[in-house]
Amino acid sequence: MNKKYPLEQLSKIKQKRFEQAIKKLEEKTAILKKEETKLAKTIEEKHKVIKHKEEKIKQLDDLLDQGTTSDKIQQAKIYLETVAEKLIQKEKKVADQQKKVDTAGKEVDLARAEMYDRNKDIEKLKIHKHEWQKTMKLQEEREEAKLQDELGSSRFTMRSKKKK
Repeated sequence: MNKKYPLEQLSKIKQKRFEQAIKKLEEKTAILKKEETKLAKTIEEKHKVIKHKEEKIKQLDDLLDQGTTSDKIQQAKIYLETVAEKLIQKEKKVADQQKKVDTAGKEVDLARAEMYDRNKDIEKLKIHKHEWQKTMKLQEEREEAKLQDELGSSRFTMRSKKKK
């Protein structure tokens, strides 16, 4: 088989695109992991604020049980409001970070789908190349058989002329 596969350049292009898709998937996966780490950190911060708020509520209850001045109770209530605002901010940060994680997850899914599509293209070309090679081999065998037939018939005519 002397003939070169006619779609060899296309095959190389498809392979390069597949490798780029793999690289893109790896990058998107790394971004997703980074965003998930940030989300875990913000959730942890939110839990700390919740725990702090619960501790302050318990302290306020203890102050009320002990019977303290109204100034201290008022001060504790104002501080609790501040902590509640801080908690709302942390919850908003968690929600925002969750949106970022979801977006990154969708991008990973898109990159994975693109990689699978690129892989399908490569597989289709491999199948095509295999079929083309079979066809070329069959064509080569036919040409060789035709050549053998011509050689055989020319030998036969030469021998028959020698006999005459």
